Amino acid sequence: MPGREHHSDHTTPLPDGDEPSGVRGTFASFAQGLQQYLAARGELLAIESREAGRIAGRKGILAAILAAALFFAYSLLLVAAVSLAGHWLALLLPDSWSQFGWQAAAVTAALLHLGVAAACYRTLRKPSQQPLFEVTRSEFEKDRQWLNDQQTTNGKKS
Repeated sequence: MPGREHHSDHTTPLPDGDEPSGVRGTFASFAQGLQQYLAARGELLAIESREAGRIAGRKGILAAILAAALFFAYSLLLVAAVSLAGHWLALLLPDSWSQFGWQAAAVTAALLHLGVAAACYRTLRKPSQQPLFEVTRSEFEKDRQWLNDQQTTNGKKS
C-alpha cells in the first residue's frame, strides 16, 4: 500500500559501510570477526606446517644417510675386529682348534650383540615411569574443572 512502510525482520548493511545495529548486527560482526580470525590462524598454520614438513623431510633424509653410513662403518669395523680376534684366537687355541679362531670370534661378537639387544628389549617392554602428555592432561583437567564450576555457578543463578 502506498504510504505504508514495509519493515523487514532481517538486517541489511547500511550505506557508507555502517554496521547494522542491534543484537543481530553485533552477532554478525562477531561471527565475521571470528571467521576472519580463524581463517588467518588456519592459513598461518598451513604455512608453518609446510615449512615444518620441508625441514622435517630434509632432516629425515639426513638421518637416513647418517644411519646408513653408521651401519656400514660399524659393519666394516665389526668384520675387522672379528678377523683380528680370529687371528689372535688361532694363535691361542690348540692346533686342532686353531682353524676355528674367526668363527669363535664371530660367535662371541654375535652373543655380545644379542645380550645388548635383549637388555634394550627388556627396557622397552617396561612401562614408562613418566606419564606422557602430563602437562596437557593437567591443563585439560583444569579446563574441565573450570567448565564444571561455570555450570554450577550458572545453575545456581537460574
